[in-house]
Amino acid sequence: MAQWEGEMSLIEGSVGVGDMVLLEPLNEESLLKNLDKRFQHKEIYTYIGNVVVSVNPYQQLPIYGPEFIDKYKDYNFYELKPHIYALANQAYQSLKDHDRDQCILITGESGSGKTEASKLVMSYVAAVCDKGEQVNSVKEQLLQSNPVLEAFGNAKTIRNDNSSRFGKYMDIEFDFKGSPLGGVITNYLLEKSRVVKHVKGERNFHIFYQLLEGADAQLLKALRLEKNVSCYSYLNFEASRVGGMDDAANFRAVQNAMNIIGFSTEEIQKILEVIAIVLKLGNVELGDEFQANGVSGSSIRNENGNDSLTASVIGNIRDFPLLPLSLSPLCEGPGLVGWETVRGGPCHEPSPFRRCIKPNEHQQRGLFSSELVNTQARYLGLLENVRVRRAGYAYRQVYSVFLERYRMLGRSTWPHWRGPAREGVEKLLGELSLSSGELAFGRTKIFIRSPKMLFYLEEKRRLRIHQLVTLVQKIYRGWRCRTNYQLMRKSQILISSWFRGNMQKKRYGKIKASTLLIQAFVRGWKVIPKGSWGCRPYSVPHSCQGQRDGVSPKSLVLTISINTSGSLFLSVQCKKYRDQLSPQKKEVLKEKLCASELFKGKKASYPESVPVPFRGDYVMLHGKPKLQKAGDGPVLMAETVNKVNRADGKMVPRILLLTKSHVILADAKGSKVKSVMGLESVDEVSRLSFPPIPLPKISSVGSKGDFLLVSEHAIELLTKLYQATLDKMKRPLPITVTEEFTVKFKEGNLTVKVTESQMGKGNNKLSCKKKGHNQLEVFAP
Repeated sequence: MAQWEGEMSLIEGSVGVGDMVLLEPLNEESLLKNLDKRFQHKEIYTYIGNVVVSVNPYQQLPIYGPEFIDKYKDYNFYELKPHIYALANQAYQSLKDHDRDQCILITGESGSGKTEASKLVMSYVAAVCDKGEQVNSVKEQLLQSNPVLEAFGNAKTIRNDNSSRFGKYMDIEFDFKGSPLGGVITNYLLEKSRVVKHVKGERNFHIFYQLLEGADAQLLKALRLEKNVSCYSYLNFEASRVGGMDDAANFRAVQNAMNIIGFSTEEIQKILEVIAIVLKLGNVELGDEFQANGVSGSSIRNENGNDSLTASVIGNIRDFPLLPLSLSPLCEGPGLVGWETVRGGPCHEPSPFRRCIKPNEHQQRGLFSSELVNTQARYLGLLENVRVRRAGYAYRQVYSVFLERYRMLGRSTWPHWRGPAREGVEKLLGELSLSSGELAFGRTKIFIRSPKMLFYLEEKRRLRIHQLVTLVQKIYRGWRCRTNYQLMRKSQILISSWFRGNMQKKRYGKIKASTLLIQAFVRGWKVIPKGSWGCRPYSVPHSCQGQRDGVSPKSLVLTISINTSGSLFLSVQCKKYRDQLSPQKKEVLKEKLCASELFKGKKASYPESVPVPFRGDYVMLHGKPKLQKAGDGPVLMAETVNKVNRADGKMVPRILLLTKSHVILADAKGSKVKSVMGLESVDEVSRLSFPPIPLPKISSVGSKGDFLLVSEHAIELLTKLYQATLDKMKRPLPITVTEEFTVKFKEGNLTVKVTESQMGKGNNKLSCKKKGHNQLEVFAP
């Protein structure tokens, strides 16, 4: 199953088209658009059949390492997303399983990523081959050859900071088990002239800068070199440093790599001495010479000779680091054998290709230059490569894999096909009524000529899978609901049975106890003759026997029975009373209950308000239409209150209207609205605990401050205000009952205190007086 699940990953779930053989329409514009789209989504690899096209991202992507190596080594070429590991795995598996020599050809212009591609191929091969002490040594030598080759053959150019200035052919030998035995590295076309002359802004080979930056003071003294790059004419000191490249660390890596490859300490020292000689040759100045006849000689020949000597030295030293790896004993045969004599050489075998593309000239990540990429695509022949690939059949697949993927599209092949795979494919395509000109049946594979036909099959498969998934979901959900219902029903029956059994046991126990008690009294009554009630006290139950003086004590059993009967009788009477109540009466009692919870035990005047029913309307609203229009809904309470003036403490009569969302104060004479306060702005309500003072305070969030009112029905007002706020704001309104409180006015805060009036008991009128700027005295009658 895993084989065919990944087979179509180039079509499903990929950005753009993973294999450009299936690209529609096929032209330069669509090819560039597909590469650009995949590049912007960090999909840098694309297939053209078995050719891998890569676009240099100029950044390290999280698509490499042991995790991805383990992932790609278990799948075939087309089973996962396009990747350089898939190409390396195909070459390695063909070498190991089919004994076929493989040659991976990596092409592209400078800066397109060829060097990094070769490193990735070598790291993959080293990771997947067998383990062993000798094998690990060979693998380590092969991997460590890259730092040495780059140090002696790479340099910074205007187009690339790590440009290879030579051609490289690396031959790795394997045994019959797929384990590397050794390698032969051949380099050619080394740019020797770079040592003596290079363009301004470029660098010489990396090894010169690495030596000067990474060598310690003792080594530089032994080589008689200066650490300053500007001291040597062969080195362009204006471009001596490259961003992102640490020459000192790279020099240590080169030394370590040379040790692993097989160089001795003396050999490494001699190579560094030759490098130092090359640097010193660049500082040699040749002057004119006079011949015997007095004519001055030309210095051109001397300078050319000096440069030729330097280039020859660097060419020889460039080949020397490869000798330990190329002369590995495991690669030596009986004599020298040329490549042409070994079955024509691996270059004559079918070769996997890797086309590297440079996305821009500035080595900038995320920048895709269509003109530059189009030029490279033309000389790499990408479009022609796609056309050649599509000249025959764009898609081919084994019958069993094709049938396993598309069998749900046919009635006769779904859900199971018992016959040969080829007959199943023929039956399936016949039911789909596809054009026979687009299909060809081989011995083991089905061939499809047009990519449109493949896309058509994929679209039908997607729709069919959606239908099948919906069907599976429906059946599963029905099974799950049915199973849950059965479990719930079984649990409910079990709980009900235990509950009913327990209730019946309790009921039976009560009936039995009552029956025994009644039986005891009846039996006692029967055995007592008439007129002998006091003569035979032993004939009644012991709990009912009297004392010898004839005075019957109070029975414990009777006391319990009486209390139980009384509580049951009271519960029944209360239920009857509640059932007879009207909805309006219930609402009144609910308000009384709320008032009890708010003020019982807190307000001394609360007990006096309990028997007084809440009326709500104390101003006869039905005769005042102007007040009825002032509210935005049903009026919960209307009464005449006295509002304490903020300035002088005098009281002004006002009509207070409480609705479900506002508190309204209107003029008592003209019914003109003076103040409107929303319930959401009511912050707190306070009231004095002094018994005869009906003085509530309503605290608001607004800029006008608090309201200090004198109400004859303060408990009813505060109860209805509490319920209205709770219904609208879904939060309880804080109500405090204190001996004194602070009122916040616009001008400042006032402390309200209660003082007993000195005018005598006959005065029942409440009065307020402002004392100073921060105190308000309330004179209680």
